[in-house]
Amino acid sequence: MKRLLLTVGGAALLVLGFAAGALVHVGVNSLWIPVVAALGASLLTGIFGFGGEALRDRRSGAIDAERRRRDAYVEFLIAANGQIAMVSTIRELRRLGTGLKPAVTIDDPVAFLQQFNRESMLLFAAWTRVWLHGSQDAITISNRFVDAVIPAAGAATAQGKARPLVLSRFFGEVWTKEQDKEFADAVQNLGRIRIEFAKAARRELREADVEILAGIPQAE
Repeated sequence: MKRLLLTVGGAALLVLGFAAGALVHVGVNSLWIPVVAALGASLLTGIFGFGGEALRDRRSGAIDAERRRRDAYVEFLIAANGQIAMVSTIRELRRLGTGLKPAVTIDDPVAFLQQFNRESMLLFAAWTRVWLHGSQDAITISNRFVDAVIPAAGAATAQGKARPLVLSRFFGEVWTKEQDKEFADAVQNLGRIRIEFAKAARRELREADVEILAGIPQAE
């Protein structure tokens, strides 16, 4: 920006110097005086017009870049929330879908897997947009979130170990306290990273500093 202003200012001074020099070398009553003056005015108008257009283009480019960055951050936050919900749903379906009389059955496992894959692809697409348009801080946090999805999904699909396999087939799966804690910690970690991403995005986009979880009851 400073370099552009200096360039425009220097060109303007050169034009003024050219016009002044030309006027010095012509007679007072010369017909060239209005021609030289008009030429100088035209050159100044062109230079300042070019400079203004360049400044507008640069400002427009910065606005477009910020819009792409904001859209990428919003998309990632939405996809991250969907992934947390999906992991929690998988665990609940596994709990309700075991035993002789399961409360929930998956009639079409292929369709269920396709839905899971769609949620994952939404996350990967949003993650890619952060890679393309996000800051280094945003990229780092998004990488951590995606990496944390793997242990969370593993804990959600793990077989309950609180009962022998034979009893689980009759009465349903039950997870040990250690397994429950591992799953809860994995999901909470996803939530914490998502909040960290949101806070970093708000700072970068110059949004007001707020408490993200205000109004939501917190566990003791």
